[in-house]
Amino acid sequence: MTTMLHENDATVIGDRLPDLRKAIHYLQHRQFFCIQGERASSVRRVLENPALRSMVARHFDFAGYDLEFNETEGWYGIVPRIEEVATPKMSPTQTLVLLFLALHWTKCMERGDLDLRANAITTLNEFWLDIEDRLARGQGPILKVEKILEMLKGDFSHKGIVSIGELDAESDDYEITIRPFVRLLAGEDIIVRVNKFLNVDERTTVQIVTERLREWEEMTPSTDEET
Repeated sequence: MTTMLHENDATVIGDRLPDLRKAIHYLQHRQFFCIQGERASSVRRVLENPALRSMVARHFDFAGYDLEFNETEGWYGIVPRIEEVATPKMSPTQTLVLLFLALHWTKCMERGDLDLRANAITTLNEFWLDIEDRLARGQGPILKVEKILEMLKGDFSHKGIVSIGELDAESDDYEITIRPFVRLLAGEDIIVRVNKFLNVDERTTVQIVTERLREWEEMTPSTDEET
């Protein structure tokens, strides 16, 4: 990283080089940083500082990633440029679940179930009912709620896409917070967005969108052009 610093960077950094390295390390391993619920205050201070954030962006730009962020919503993340970076692939099931998350976020937004950071507040049971309804209409693959919960607690939580609460014994349910950047998957360029955020092969994505999401076109009309 030292070779990437500009001549005047040392003055800006001062004694914060360890924090700068910590922020870069965090994004390398987690991909997204969400302010809400995070205790990594040193990472937050770096990412909220325009000068230091610019250095983080330069580091990842050299590695083939774009630093994306929304300060109002309180998140920062790195997105691989798919033409430059070879990234691990996600399974079709993981891809499908994340597309469900994007659509469920939109549904929560439309009915006003968002907090001040634009996070969708829902529950596992509610999310599962939404999935069941879509799979039934679209004649999609068979999924189990236990598998969904396992995936949500795994990579989706690790990357900050969702946050899973503790089990509520009375309702036998989990509160789920869906981060707002998931909505980027349901935009006009859904194929490109899925590749960037989920690291899936384009042919797999096209097949999933064509075969499994045909019934969703009214909710995401722009996907017509992609399929």
